[in-house]
Amino acid sequence: MTISDENSIVRIKSFFQFGIVNILRNLLGVIRSKVVALWFGVGGIGIIGQYIAFFNLQSKVIVFGATASMVNSYHMAQEKNWDTQKLFFYHLLIIIIVNTLFTFLYIFNLNFINNILFNSEVNNEFLILILVVGILYSFSTYLEMIIQAQKKFKVLSAGRNFSIIVGLVTCIPCIYYLGLSGILYNLCIVYILSFIFFIFRLKNERIISYRLRLRHDIPILRYIIKVSIIDLLRSFMVIGSLLIGKIIIVKILGMIENGHIQSIWSISNYINVLSTGFMVYYFPIINSKKNLIELQEELNSSFELLIYLLFPLIIIILMFPTFFITLLYTKEFLSMSEYLKILMLAKFLELYYYFYTINFLGRSKFRQFIFLEGWRSVFFILITWFLTKYFQTPGAIWSILLTEVLSVFIVQIILRKELTLILDKQKLYLFLKMLLLLIILVFPPISLLIKILILIMYSILFLNFKFYLNFINLKR
Repeated sequence: MTISDENSIVRIKSFFQFGIVNILRNLLGVIRSKVVALWFGVGGIGIIGQYIAFFNLQSKVIVFGATASMVNSYHMAQEKNWDTQKLFFYHLLIIIIVNTLFTFLYIFNLNFINNILFNSEVNNEFLILILVVGILYSFSTYLEMIIQAQKKFKVLSAGRNFSIIVGLVTCIPCIYYLGLSGILYNLCIVYILSFIFFIFRLKNERIISYRLRLRHDIPILRYIIKVSIIDLLRSFMVIGSLLIGKIIIVKILGMIENGHIQSIWSISNYINVLSTGFMVYYFPIINSKKNLIELQEELNSSFELLIYLLFPLIIIILMFPTFFITLLYTKEFLSMSEYLKILMLAKFLELYYYFYTINFLGRSKFRQFIFLEGWRSVFFILITWFLTKYFQTPGAIWSILLTEVLSVFIVQIILRKELTLILDKQKLYLFLKMLLLLIILVFPPISLLIKILILIMYSILFLNFKFYLNFINLKR
């Protein structure tokens, strides 16, 4: 990538625009976790970890794949001259219907949900708040997706920043006065403010058409439902498998040990601070590319950017796991420091899988997408059950790494028939060189000083420091 060219400048600015949003969002998560660890201990972290796993699935179900279908169908509408106002209306109608059905099912199964997720350790107020947070999230996300589809990235980042900053201010008071339920009240504040912000930014636009002719709108509905169901299936497979994995860990190891595992899982997921921002920018861009040369250029340049910017974060956490665990949680969690290194290696492999899930979905490669997610999800559930049952906590951690190894392997199988999405050899070698360095730093029992020397020598020999120098000059 020539980082000085105009496209690269736009790419980096957009990447960091949403990276800042996610830094604030993750800062909110860091504060919550630190406060819960201090006031409620490992068990409190275990409960919050279960809630996060459930909310990740709940949030996908109640928006019924709108996060993917809104962007995809908006670009399709421009090609086929569909009425975008009808497009927005049908998405809203689907979200209302799904929320209504989900609410009834949830309320009638409160005791089952409490038992299976939390071992009956939370009260009904906490459970009802989970439902309310989900509803508020779905309507806030609906407005966000309209703005993202229109590529109004500055408005999108401004709205998210505004609501999250208020969330940061109100987080500690909510937890102090309301206990663990205060986390959910805090999320209610964030999503209400986000909804209000985007409503006011869209008030001068007529975004919904009520002049519907169902017979003529069937192509629009068919496409929305098709993409939504595929994204929903992905959610059930990926996020659902993670939720099942968490339930298996709680049932076999208990809530306390689940809290230990949740702590390092959360730290490894802070890498998503930039990868999520990358997806917000990259998904509508890769979806709109029609020229093969432009597609290849975007594919290779964006992958290089993703790897070069996230690799230093992974290295820093991997080299100093004790520091990050103490900083973000408490000394109660220090026994997990060696396992955190393994999760950081897994996170690097996940970047490759994550990059291609966006490409498969963005390029409407739905069969390949389902194949990848299906095998990954089934393998994760089975390997988590087996290794956790027979090897306890180490088994649970290794199941995550083995799942990412399998995911990379399956991606390579799929790419044998998807030649237009193959990275050039230079970018693949870059990925493999960085992967080899991480393996060297994780597994041999060597001192920190030796690891630092290896890192310096390896970086001088194999990494392109001009990328970072050009990036610094760009920021100036």
